[in-house]
Amino acid sequence: MVDQSLKDKQKTTKVDQKGQKNAKFELLDNALSFGGDYEIEPRSVLYEHLKFSDPTVHAVVFYNPIADQPNNSYMKLQALKKIGGKWQAPEDWTNVAFKSHCLDNQDERLEELLLVVSNSEANRASETPFTISKMSPMKQATSNVGRWQWFGTASLTTETAFGYTTVESMVGPFIRFRQLSTDPNDVLVGLDAFIADSTSQITYSISGPITGTNCTISGEGTANQQTMGEGSMFLTYLTLDGPPTPLERMAVGSGQTTVFGLRKTISCSGQPPEVAVVDQQTQWLAWPSDGVAVSADGQTLSGTWIQIDPDGTKKTSVWNFTSVHQ
Repeated sequence: MVDQSLKDKQKTTKVDQKGQKNAKFELLDNALSFGGDYEIEPRSVLYEHLKFSDPTVHAVVFYNPIADQPNNSYMKLQALKKIGGKWQAPEDWTNVAFKSHCLDNQDERLEELLLVVSNSEANRASETPFTISKMSPMKQATSNVGRWQWFGTASLTTETAFGYTTVESMVGPFIRFRQLSTDPNDVLVGLDAFIADSTSQITYSISGPITGTNCTISGEGTANQQTMGEGSMFLTYLTLDGPPTPLERMAVGSGQTTVFGLRKTISCSGQPPEVAVVDQQTQWLAWPSDGVAVSADGQTLSGTWIQIDPDGTKKTSVWNFTSVHQ
C-alpha cells in the first residue's frame, strides 16, 4: 500500500505545454545512471509527482516500459490520481503499457498524478538493478486536441449534371467510442473513434429543374441517426514516439443515414404532379481520403472541400465541429 502522505512531499513536475500544440515529458530522472540508462536498485522506491495546471492540455498518454519487459516480476508501478479534488485509490499499472486520459471528461480530468515505482528484489548477492533503456524511457505525452465530444454541422451540396441540386446535412454530436481493440496494450493510444448518435438530426432536400425537360423535382425529409457507426470519425491526437506522422492531428471519416419515407415530387408543365415515396440514402459528411486537419488550438474541425466530377457534377462539402468540454 502506498503511503498517501507522500503525495504532498514529492518534487512536482508541472504538466505545461507552454503554448505548444503538444508536449512530451520523460520521467524518473532520478534513476538515470552514468551509462545513460535508467536503473532502479533492489529494495528501492522512486516517485514522480505530476501536476496538471495547463488548461490547454486535453489529452494525456502515459507509457510504462516496465510492462514490456519479461524480467519485471519484482517491479511494481502504482498510480494515485487526484480527480475532482479527491485522491483516488491506488491503481496497479505494473503490466499496463499505456494509460490514456481525456481531460475533457470530468471522470478522467487529472489534477495530479503520483507514480510510485518499486523494486522488491531482495537478493543481496546479486544486487542487480532493474534497467530501463534510455531509448524507451517512462514518459508522458500531452495534446491540446479535444477528445470527449465534437458538436457541429456538416453538409454535402451536389449540383448535379441533371440540373437539380441536393443538400444533405447533419446537426449534432460525435461522441467518443474508443473500443478500437480489447487489448489494453493496443498501440493505437493516440487515436480515438467517434460516432454520430441518435440525437444527430439529418436533413435531405432535392430541388430544381430536370435538364432537357419542362419538369422540376422537389422533396425534403428529416431523420435522426439510425444506426451507430454509419456516421463515424477517427481522430489522431498525438504520436508518442518519433516525429509526427502524416495523420497526426488529422481526422478521417464519413457519414450517411437513410431518410425513410421521403416524398419526391416531379412537376411537369401541363401534367399533374407525380409523387414517389422512397427511402433515401443520405451522405452528409464527405472528407478527402487523406483526412482533414484539426485547428492549431485543437478545438475546431472546419473546412470546405469541392469536387468536380467528369460529367460536370459539383459537390461541395462543408463542416464545422467544435470540441465539447464536460
